[in-house]
Amino acid sequence: MLVRAMAKKWGVPFMWMTCHPDKTEGQMLGRPDIVFASEEVDKEVKTIQMQQFRPSAIAYAGLANEPIVLFLDELHKLRRDMDALLYPLINEREINLGDHLGPGEIYKLHPETIVVLALNPYYEGGGIERVSPAIRQRVATIEFEMITEASKLMDIVRANVSGLGPHEAVVQSVCEMCASLAKVFLEYKKRAVVSVTDANTVRIKANLSNSIRHINEAPSPRVVVATAEAIIAGQTPARALQQCVFNAITNDLGSTGVALKTIAQDVYSIM
Repeated sequence: MLVRAMAKKWGVPFMWMTCHPDKTEGQMLGRPDIVFASEEVDKEVKTIQMQQFRPSAIAYAGLANEPIVLFLDELHKLRRDMDALLYPLINEREINLGDHLGPGEIYKLHPETIVVLALNPYYEGGGIERVSPAIRQRVATIEFEMITEASKLMDIVRANVSGLGPHEAVVQSVCEMCASLAKVFLEYKKRAVVSVTDANTVRIKANLSNSIRHINEAPSPRVVVATAEAIIAGQTPARALQQCVFNAITNDLGSTGVALKTIAQDVYSIM
């Protein structure tokens, strides 16, 4: 969502691709599709079969005559033998589509095109170690910490959701609650040094004291944006929180679910 917000701010197209272990070269660069067309031959209409190239997000970056933001997500899941496809993209900022469009079909990225690679450094199958040093030496690396500030969550919501209108105040409360939940999660699960001195966060700690172990993840910006979208679409704030946040961060919809609902209602007046 951050990369999408960047593209929106700059007013350029946003293209993305999610990597996975079964990704093939054809899927990475694009593939030819079989299409059918009709043509008249000797006053007889016949159906002919043709191949038409369907570009992937990577191929589009090379074919586009304009700057774009290209986002390759879940890089840690890509097979090692696919790394070679990324070298020209990163080194020479070019894409070789010769096997797909014909010999010598090499396309340069627009000078202002930005390529962003994202990965989870703690992924079970190998995170940062999964990406070869040859690639890591050719990019600027930024590590993102968990967001524990409501203002930053609100900025992400505004960048991804248009027209909060009369819902802005309740969405702000959702952001404050999720930021405080993230602080409590960090303190309990990660033993991180975070500020939990504000009154609302202290009240959250008290409500979750017996069930914090059942919180599996802190609320991510994605679920906060989803909550805002659900509220705008007509869901009650309490139901939107339940569906988008509470059900996502815990498997215990009993005592932990009750504690989270109590926090929403009593601490943040989200009904």
